[in-house]
Amino acid sequence: MNDETAPPAEPPSEPPSAPPAEPMSEPAALAPTPPPAPVAYRPPALPLSASPGAPPVTAALQPSSGGSFGSETSFTADYPEQSSRLWALLYLLFGIKSLVLIVHALIFIVLAIGAFVVFVVAQVIVLFTGRMSEGMHSFQTRVLAQNNKMNGWIYGLTDVLPPFMLSDDAYPVETSIGHPAQSSRLWALLNILLVKAFALLPHLIILYVLQIASAVVVLIAQIMILVTGSFPRGMFDFVVGVIRWQTRVAAFFYGLRDEYPPFSLK
Repeated sequence: MNDETAPPAEPPSEPPSAPPAEPMSEPAALAPTPPPAPVAYRPPALPLSASPGAPPVTAALQPSSGGSFGSETSFTADYPEQSSRLWALLYLLFGIKSLVLIVHALIFIVLAIGAFVVFVVAQVIVLFTGRMSEGMHSFQTRVLAQNNKMNGWIYGLTDVLPPFMLSDDAYPVETSIGHPAQSSRLWALLNILLVKAFALLPHLIILYVLQIASAVVVLIAQIMILVTGSFPRGMFDFVVGVIRWQTRVAAFFYGLRDEYPPFSLK
């Protein structure tokens, strides 16, 4: 038997090589990023507070009692669509209506004396400091407002009986006198020397005539109320204008305002 030469054994096959790894790209974090687009500023819808729980910051001062800070003298009265025939009749019956205010008048006399003392002291303070204190200004303003409320009721501008004491509650007849940041030392000195009143002589003469005319108008208006139940609007505005004029004169005289009052019913 012939020996056949065996074929050489094939070398073991090598495992398939892995594909070459691709080069790693740079981390995304290193890549430059574009800057964010600017956003327009929008103010907050509500006022900011200094701290949590604190009241919101306001842009203006709140009005104080006795008049808003820095505002001028004003007098207003709400026009009533209907007025009381009974009160008009009691006015026409020799002024019986005024007897209802006897207690008001007694209290007001005490308040007026106090206001005069405050007025004298306030002029001395203004002479040295150039400013009337808030308390003195408020007290004199409220006494003047109480006088206007009583007159407004007597004249039939309102049928709501005025309060007995000084009150800041809403009332159909309102008086407001702003408290100025500074007061005139010169006017205070002239007040102490009893000279300031001479500057008001033209006003006093005109007001004397206007008050007589106002008394006649009020008398006629009460007759109209008795017949129609309504205060004629033109007569109402005239009486309000006269009270407004004399309120501005009083505010100037007492040093509550330093602006010389205008010759006007408006």
